[in-house]
Amino acid sequence: MNDHMIKITIIAITISLMGLIFANQMGFAAEGAGEEPNHKQGILHYQNNESEKAIPFFKEALAAAFLEPASGKLQQAINLAKNGKINEAEKIFRSLFDEKASAARSRYELGRVYEAQDKIEKAAMLYKNALTIISNKGAKYLGVKGCKKCHFKQYKSWKKTKMAKTFEVLKPGVNAEAKTRLKLDPKKDYTKDPYCLSCHTTGFGLPGGYHIPLKSDLKAKKIAKGNEGITCEACHGPGGIYVDVHENVKNSKRQYSQKEFFQAGMHKINAEVCTTCHNQRAPAAGPDYKFDYEKYKAGDIHKNFPLKYQVK
Repeated sequence: MNDHMIKITIIAITISLMGLIFANQMGFAAEGAGEEPNHKQGILHYQNNESEKAIPFFKEALAAAFLEPASGKLQQAINLAKNGKINEAEKIFRSLFDEKASAARSRYELGRVYEAQDKIEKAAMLYKNALTIISNKGAKYLGVKGCKKCHFKQYKSWKKTKMAKTFEVLKPGVNAEAKTRLKLDPKKDYTKDPYCLSCHTTGFGLPGGYHIPLKSDLKAKKIAKGNEGITCEACHGPGGIYVDVHENVKNSKRQYSQKEFFQAGMHKINAEVCTTCHNQRAPAAGPDYKFDYEKYKAGDIHKNFPLKYQVK
């Protein structure tokens, strides 16, 4: 076995181990038994704007995921919530949102608090995000600059698309005519509206993804800037794990296949990726809305360029 093959094998083993370690830390079965059907059914209801119907499916999938009892700060927050100290509990839950071992479960537990308060939309979004984190094996979003440095041609092409500009349309006065037609206030600032941000930014509410930054927090503003609009990772998935394969290919100048990246967590582009946002939750979607994937993928998306070292 030559040096390149040894490196490839080491990366593959490392990625597999990361998935298993993440599974064990999260306290759910590695095989995810019983999780997938409920998750999918919940997503269908959620995309049809039926959050109340989605919640039982999300919760069943998450209950199957978290087999171990909570501990540490997570248990502390749960106890506080049970004793009615909701604000203190929420503060602790949110402090765990970016910690890999508790990112999904802290969202799940805070979702349960919101559901008990009858805050259905907030609860449903947290449940959905918790399941997304599990599906992504805990991978963090890296921001558009992480992709730009190696895929500059794709980046320049993407910058010209509507997807690159989706955050801009949330600002007051932008696309005023369209907003008026959809019975939205054209003078309102929608850049802090969670309902809008979930589909006008990348990774909203997820580890490394878009978060509403405080004006005084320059670091948070920089991270947010890299996740404005529908960026590369909105379609290809958070790059926190598969970026290691990219780095290995670049440094060793070896050939690779797409399958290798899919195994490392990169998303396959299909209709399901698009219907995350192109669904009946969108303000422009009527009751009979159907997403036309074939038409859309031939439209306003970035150009595809030959990728160096890729084996077809």
